[in-house]
Amino acid sequence: EDDDDDDEHNALLGDVMQEWAGGTSVHGAALASDRQTYSLWFRLCWMVVVVFGCAVMMWQIQALISQYRNFDVSTDTEIVVPDSIEFPEITICNTNPFSARLQGNQSIVDPVNEEEFKALQPRIDDFIWATFFNEQEINVTEETWKPVITDAGYCYQFNTDNVVSRPGVFGGLEVWTYLDQDDYINGTDLAAVNVFILQKGTKINEQLPFVPVSPGGETIISVKKTQFGREKQAPWARCTSKAPEYTQSQCRDDCINHVFSAKCGCRHWGDSNRTEMRFCGYLENEADINCYSDFNDTEALEICQRDGIADCSLPPCEITIYEASSVVADNSQKTLDLYESFWPGLGDEFQQNFIAMRINYDKLQFEVVTQSPSITFATLLGSIGGSMGLFLGISVVSIIEIFGDLLCLRVLPRGCGIRRLYGLGGRR
Repeated sequence: EDDDDDDEHNALLGDVMQEWAGGTSVHGAALASDRQTYSLWFRLCWMVVVVFGCAVMMWQIQALISQYRNFDVSTDTEIVVPDSIEFPEITICNTNPFSARLQGNQSIVDPVNEEEFKALQPRIDDFIWATFFNEQEINVTEETWKPVITDAGYCYQFNTDNVVSRPGVFGGLEVWTYLDQDDYINGTDLAAVNVFILQKGTKINEQLPFVPVSPGGETIISVKKTQFGREKQAPWARCTSKAPEYTQSQCRDDCINHVFSAKCGCRHWGDSNRTEMRFCGYLENEADINCYSDFNDTEALEICQRDGIADCSLPPCEITIYEASSVVADNSQKTLDLYESFWPGLGDEFQQNFIAMRINYDKLQFEVVTQSPSITFATLLGSIGGSMGLFLGISVVSIIEIFGDLLCLRVLPRGCGIRRLYGLGGRR
């Protein structure tokens, strides 16, 4: 009995390992270390199995951790079919920026501020002849069509709290406009209106897409709505703020305006941040024209990035985008003949100056695109636990056995002279 006690209190490391392996929950450890029951070749085979399983487990865990540290996001798309959809903000801009007649009457060629710019515009009801929403006529006033000066010229914005419950041509917005090409200034290349379909509150700038609509015929503009909700939680977040307060296009436009005004000493028409400066003269001011021609938008964005003026690399965390497509239906000859019978020349006038457009959703549905973390910390722990259980049958209890019982209570105490077979937690 005394000899047995001496063996337990002065055990070899191999005996300690064998005794621990015989009772551990780690699969294969007991078979690889039991010298009394199994032959050497059998134990070596199990050692190879355990080492191989451990190597594959460590490789997979490393891959899981590396994948987690990429902080990737998953994107989900849901199609929502509501009873009704809110209508977007519609902005229409005549490609002709000023009235040639008013230029002569006012003796203004290049306006220098908002007041002079507005003085060169025809009356709103001379440009927008009729408006209908959901088949109901709406009075054309500056309350229903808010005037706004943009880089695209003098535009009118339509906003409504009413919703659309009927897709196609019999719902949404119908607008009739008159171009009056005889009043165009020199240099106006296109006879059309540019239509911007945007989230409410979005500022018009040159970075935004638009739909050009030409006279002659009726243009059907079909709208598709998509809501984006990007992941906001760090470190998965790769976005900032939300629209319309922040958009990448507006950020870039503000940056370009900042560098342009500093270089040229004047501002673009749509630059409302530097109202103390004059508008640039793009028609007769040669210095402004040359500065505008030599200006490079890409270099301006690089300057903003380099000097820390603005960082436009991140998209907004929340934004609603409207995609638009258009088709044109030509007027029938019968219709044109009818116009001619009322007023000689009206058929040609209609083809040259009148624009009829209908703007509405093609379907009463929209997409919601959301992002979420591909791998959260809880998912990572579950994946690591699955890998450990698959290759070695290791659980949380097994980890405690390895680091607690074997390493802390049996192996490390040997450095302090405690060489017990069962370690510090064993029998005295």
